[in-house]
Order: sequence, then structure tokens, then C-alpha cells
Amino acid sequence: MRSITRIAMCAAVASCAAFGLARAQDAQTARVGSRMSYNFDVRDPGIGAQLDLPIAPRLALYPSGAVYLVDRGSLYGLNADVKVRVARPLYVGGGLNLMHRSVADVGNTDAGVNLLGGLEGRVGRRVHPFAEGRVILNDGSAFELGAGLSIIL
Repeated sequence: MRSITRIAMCAAVASCAAFGLARAQDAQTARVGSRMSYNFDVRDPGIGAQLDLPIAPRLALYPSGAVYLVDRGSLYGLNADVKVRVARPLYVGGGLNLMHRSVADVGNTDAGVNLLGGLEGRVGRRVHPFAEGRVILNDGSAFELGAGLSIIL
């Protein structure tokens, strides 16, 4: 449990630092969002959140996390990605991934990388629906589809 707390605290500190940098850079386009996903490796859905923190006109920090609704134990993933807007509405990206699984007081954390691509639209001035695919390469490999809404801060 202590390692989960440490990982969560490090992710929170890194996200806050990145958020402060992005807000100073371009406060009008920083976004926070919620997401639903389905991981085809574990065959379970997940719920989570992400930040979209611009650092250049087409480049953004894209930290995210999800808790998967598994039958036994617990599973969550944390991602530290960079997103590149190729052309509206298409984006691609990648970064680091941590997946932690616990069953009956036995836990395992795998570190790896993500490759992602998606489409992001716009509804009104503040709401951005998105759909994305993510390949997770760590101890094994997995494919995940996700969708959600981001809201301009």
C-alpha cells in the first residue's frame, strides 16, 4: 500500500508542476477530462481522468490515469504521455506507463511505454469529446480503447 501511495503522490506532484507550467504558457487551452476505457488484455472496463496541458501550439503534456473494474483484486494504470496534434481532429503521442495489479495482498507493478492515437472534436466553446486507441507495452502488451470529454479550464 505504501508503494501505491508513493506512486500516487509522485504523479500528483508531477501533474501539478506540469499544470502550473502549462497554465503560465497558455491558460486558454489547458483541459481536464474524464474517460471510460476498455482494456482488451484484462478484458475489463476502466474509468479515469486526464489533463491536457499545452507546452507549444501542437504539443501537450497528457498525464492520465484509470482504475479498472476487475472482478478480483484491484488494477490501475498511470500514464505520463506527450500528445502531438497532427491535424484537426487527429492526434498521436506516447510516453510512460505504470500498471499496478493487486490480488489477495500480493501486488505487482509493471513499467512500460504507451503509443496512442485519437480523434478530438469540439462541442461549443469549452467541451472537447475524444476517442483514442492506446497500445501499452510493458511486461506484456495490451490494447485499450477509450472515449470521454475534456473541458477547457
